[in-house]
Amino acid sequence: MADMTEVAAPATKLRDIRVISLVGAAHFMSHVYILMLPPLFLYARAEYGVSFEQLGFAMAAFGFFSATLQTPTGFIVDRFGSSTLLIAGLALSATAIAIVGLIPAYWALILGYAVLGIANTVYHPADYAILSHGVSGPRMAHAYSIHTFLGMAGQAVAPTFMLAMAAAFGWRSGYLAVAVMTYAVAIVLLLQKDALSDRHLQRKEDTREKDAALPSESRWRLLTSGPILRSFVFFAFLTMAPRLFEDKGGTGAG
Repeated sequence: MADMTEVAAPATKLRDIRVISLVGAAHFMSHVYILMLPPLFLYARAEYGVSFEQLGFAMAAFGFFSATLQTPTGFIVDRFGSSTLLIAGLALSATAIAIVGLIPAYWALILGYAVLGIANTVYHPADYAILSHGVSGPRMAHAYSIHTFLGMAGQAVAPTFMLAMAAAFGWRSGYLAVAVMTYAVAIVLLLQKDALSDRHLQRKEDTREKDAALPSESRWRLLTSGPILRSFVFFAFLTMAPRLFEDKGGTGAG
């Protein structure tokens, strides 16, 4: 028994590292998308001949679709499987980014960011489902912390990368490069799909039976429960914090 445990431990560790790395790569890319456009506002404004407010519509489209479709996408992920939806989300993200990079028109910018917002709804429900079921208990805290760190790293890298590409090859070249990287990550995840199981396949029939027995009212009641609402408030303030401090600083300076 001891020998079996000694053999199983390294295998479990390697699987955990594999799962965390694959999901972390997808999460890294998802946060790159958030800060691709803001550093390039001057370039985009000059090419499209639009105002900064009109450029802001692209970010608004991204935020609108990401926010309104987040909850329905969570139910879809539960029904069809996290790995499939995560790979599809990456492919859709890459396509949206390619639209911006290939078509030099303002409408393409808005369309690309609207599609990107739809694709963005997949990442968190799929990521957390895979990590929760694919990583062993002793490394669960590591998995979530690395997942968060890689997301923040994506946001940190994006502005510098996009500005460097803009200076060297033109501002839309950064979009094409990110699209290629996203397709590459999607292909890697597709080839490693066996490591990304959230036990959906093993429990497919059981899940269908439970879903059929669970009233839709109960599912929505879960979303309005105390822990969910407290988490929503926490992340809402976390998102608004940089802007709140910016406004406070600006007021003090004036």
